[in-house]
Amino acid sequence: MKYRYLVIGDEDTVLGFRAAGMPGQVVVSSDDVSQALSRAKAERVGIIIMTEETADMARQEVDALRFDEE
Repeated sequence: MKYRYLVIGDEDTVLGFRAAGMPGQVVVSSDDVSQALSRAKAERVGIIIMTEETADMARQEVDALRFDEE
């Protein structure tokens, strides 16, 4: 099975992963993180890579995704 990836984080992190060919979304606020996570769910992304600082901006949503049994 092939998984889709998405990097969510600050500009430097996303730029680095994009250089390696991975798609990403730059975020600067908790609203941005929520929108990026919604995009990931809608696009059925299998692996989300986030910096800890980014994950802390929307901790409840991140934890809900991590522990979702679906």
